[in-house]
Amino acid sequence: MINLGKGVNLGGWLSQGPYKDEHRNAFVTRDDFARIANWGFKNLRIPFDLPLICPTPEDRVPCEAGLAWLDRALEWAEECGFRAVLDMHSLPGYTFMDLTYKPDEVPTLFTSEAHQKHFTDLWAALAKRYLGRFPNTVFELANEIAAPTAQQWNDLAAKAVAAIRAVDKTRVIMVGSNCWNVCFTYVDLAKIPDPNIIYNFHFYNPFSFTHQKAPWSPEMLYYNTTVHYPGRSPGLRDAARCAEGEGQSRTAAALLSLADFFEDRVSDKTHLADLMADTFNFARKHSVPVYCGEFGIMDFTPEADSLRWVKDTVEVFAEHNVAWSYWSYKGMGAGIVNIDGSVRLQALLDILRNA
Repeated sequence: MINLGKGVNLGGWLSQGPYKDEHRNAFVTRDDFARIANWGFKNLRIPFDLPLICPTPEDRVPCEAGLAWLDRALEWAEECGFRAVLDMHSLPGYTFMDLTYKPDEVPTLFTSEAHQKHFTDLWAALAKRYLGRFPNTVFELANEIAAPTAQQWNDLAAKAVAAIRAVDKTRVIMVGSNCWNVCFTYVDLAKIPDPNIIYNFHFYNPFSFTHQKAPWSPEMLYYNTTVHYPGRSPGLRDAARCAEGEGQSRTAAALLSLADFFEDRVSDKTHLADLMADTFNFARKHSVPVYCGEFGIMDFTPEADSLRWVKDTVEVFAEHNVAWSYWSYKGMGAGIVNIDGSVRLQALLDILRNA
């Protein structure tokens, strides 16, 4: 099994950015790969979106122009000595933001057999393309799945693994838990009977701290409160009551859910470990490796608090033998470096490098 070690995400390059070659050529280059390697990181998580390899909704076979970008990324990763995680960040009938943008709709990945087949066929095609190549590359099936039920995702993940195994018997595959890879859904995640599976989770808790005032989060915009770490998240229930009174029932429900975790208890290193406990229990029960594919702090979070949170988080990972990848290398509201390539916060980079 590949030991992934510590790493960073290349968010905003082949995913969540302009689908244009001029952006891809400028946003991340081979020099960035070499720079990250020189910093001492061992893995790179490389998110890519469906439109990269299937530019139109009618496309069912990945296009060569898009696949060439994946080739380039994996070649650079190999040249620089990285273990790469190839992450399908958006997929047929699903993106991780679906339930934020369209909360009343079930993503068609979970209702359409055609979209499910497209998803598994794409992984079979990638398995065929990279058969015998890039042995230090892991296939991450999907980013932050949020299926209506855990069983739907368990079944689809098993189908995708089977599609890859029909082509490649040994490629390491990564499977995350349902509901955006959060830790507490590990109690419903099915272990796949395959020796080359790594299980993935994401960690952004306390969410009311890491995502405070985030413009894409209706509940955090409504809450609009500065939260410190270590500490509590005051006033979540009061905000929920106000939101409910204004007819914003979804925002109210989200705030109440956060209040149950973060208003009454001080969030500190012990609390962070407790919030990850379901993942650690899964790893111990099944004797499988786990990997935190994303964790990080938005750049509008109080600086000193952010550094304490990152330091505590990577210490918890170390205590539980968890490999990880920080979100993200560049920009994205949480970058180690700014868009111009300058280091955003040297103290943050130092914590990550020394972990």
